[in-house]
Amino acid sequence: MKKLFLKIYVIVFLLAGDFIMFAQIGSGGTGDGTGSDDGSGNNEGDDVPVNGKLIILAITAVAFAFHYYKKLSQNKELSK
Repeated sequence: MKKLFLKIYVIVFLLAGDFIMFAQIGSGGTGDGTGSDDGSGNNEGDDVPVNGKLIILAITAVAFAFHYYKKLSQNKELSK
């Protein structure tokens, strides 16, 4: 039961941490997205899309996981 609770806690922590780490504080601008430069470095409208290459990253991660577990199972068979 402790291991299950720990796994759930870690997953929730990682998912919630993702939202917290990448949250952006509003600059208090007009919200029209035109981009106002007030010299503070917080230029509204300079947002960069994150999901541009996300599918490529996901495919690469799945391929790596498949390769890793295939190699791990082959090593277990050889050591028997």
